[in-house]
Amino acid sequence: MQLDFAIQSKRLQSLGVVLSPEEMTVINAAIPAVRVEFDLIEATYFARIQTLKRPYHILLGKNERGDELFYCSADMTAWSLLPALDQEEIQELQRLGFGIASRVPLFGKLDKLLPKEDAAEEEEEKPDEEEEPKEEDGEEPKEKVAKVIKEKPRKFKLLESHRLSQIIQNVHKQMQIVLLDAFCKQSGKQVLNTQFRGLQRPNLSNLALLKDYEKYLNGTIQQNEIKTLQDEPNSNYYTGQFDVLNGCLVVMNFYYKGLIYYIYANALVWGSFYDGDGIAW
Repeated sequence: MQLDFAIQSKRLQSLGVVLSPEEMTVINAAIPAVRVEFDLIEATYFARIQTLKRPYHILLGKNERGDELFYCSADMTAWSLLPALDQEEIQELQRLGFGIASRVPLFGKLDKLLPKEDAAEEEEEKPDEEEEPKEEDGEEPKEKVAKVIKEKPRKFKLLESHRLSQIIQNVHKQMQIVLLDAFCKQSGKQVLNTQFRGLQRPNLSNLALLKDYEKYLNGTIQQNEIKTLQDEPNSNYYTGQFDVLNGCLVVMNFYYKGLIYYIYANALVWGSFYDGDGIAW
């Protein structure tokens, strides 16, 4: 459930995510400004990514079509939409050593050009010259033989913003979690359960990955067949701990240190946040 940032920041601080007074002030002002600038129906603070310089701050926005988009700022002043990647760009990032498993820290400059493996790739290939056919004595001149022109490989100009986009998309995918009691199925769609008033003590059996829940929505499985985070194989990648002091279940992900999903007991408050360096374990 979406929270006002003032409430969200207090919740995050109680869970160990400490924001400076400057960060809280600027982000609180940025959220409504980004909504207006990019014509969004909602925007939430989603992540703080540590770099070699200042951290990147990420907002998750949603437009009227329901598209989820990510906006980033390195200086907490200017915000820009992270680029969408196609499959070829993802493969090229992997080839250059900047895939999901890369251990290289983020530099901290969105428009920084990612280094290539071979400087020779920058050089333009010279076009093949057309060969003149040789003529034998007494023979009529032969027509020039047209060469088959090979399609040139695509040239990429990948920036740190492309790599950051890939990281954020993967982080978001890891925490696409559904609080089962809070939603119900209506005409094959996921809708809020208006009768839900919170859980007394939430646990992993109350949660499922969106990809598993969608199998129920499209009729592939029955409701009692939905795999929860307590079931294998999900239990190998997610752990949960109930914080008695804050009355909150905190779910952690195996791949990203600092990525959490939280649900408060007896309240309509849940969400996710990532505070890390973007490097998967």
